[in-house]
Amino acid sequence: MSDHNLSTTEVGITYTHTSGISSSAIDYILYQEKFKDFIINIEKPDIISNVSDHLPILLQLKYEFPCINSVSQTQVTTHHKVKWNNIDRDKYKILVEEGIALLKVDPMNPNELDQAFQTLNHTLTKATLAVAPKKKKKIRKKKLQIMTENISQAISEKKIAFFQWKQNGRPPDPNHPLTIQKKITTSSLRKQCRIETALQRIQERQKIIDAGYNDPALFYSLIKKQRGRLSRFIEELTVDEEIFQSPENVMKGWNKHFGDLSKKVQQ
Repeated sequence: MSDHNLSTTEVGITYTHTSGISSSAIDYILYQEKFKDFIINIEKPDIISNVSDHLPILLQLKYEFPCINSVSQTQVTTHHKVKWNNIDRDKYKILVEEGIALLKVDPMNPNELDQAFQTLNHTLTKATLAVAPKKKKKIRKKKLQIMTENISQAISEKKIAFFQWKQNGRPPDPNHPLTIQKKITTSSLRKQCRIETALQRIQERQKIIDAGYNDPALFYSLIKKQRGRLSRFIEELTVDEEIFQSPENVMKGWNKHFGDLSKKVQQ
């Protein structure tokens, strides 16, 4: 206790054997010496509901913790696991050897030995950070790939409906008006997301068609961007103000469009 500056105050017998014959004081509250002057009282409260062989000990303390300035707090840096197969080992070896050269050969006392270990740890950490490849930050994808004013309004209505349903005890009855309203707003949000996504897809396809006439570089850039995302069926295609419908006619429209492009290039 003296090594850690701990103290205690005896309050008498705190344990009684179930036989009622033997008893002892084996329960204590330990506190540091700096809190000794702030202790108001230490006692054994008489609690009728206590059925344990041990008596509880209560300590009353009045102490105000100093306010820590959040600006002055040291930020803890987390070092990620190093992939040793991808580091420059020659550079790492040179840095470690330079740090070891600064160590004392024969530490003469515990303080010098402790300082040597700290220097060695600092050397290894510094060398590792110098050669370790930088970790790439992961970019989290947004839950909603598109956001419009209509979607934002639908989200607000869904949140209001959920809040009202929650405030009224989360009624489990599927026929409850608040439950029905919550389901309606959720369905409306999903429907609006599908509509806006479809409109965006139509606009992107129209950009491809329009770019083919004026900007070939943009045309091929949009085609490359759309590659892998055009697995859905195109129900309607407009080429030179002519509308093609049904799968067969849509293919004819594509053939006409790219055929016209090739003729214009040849001219």
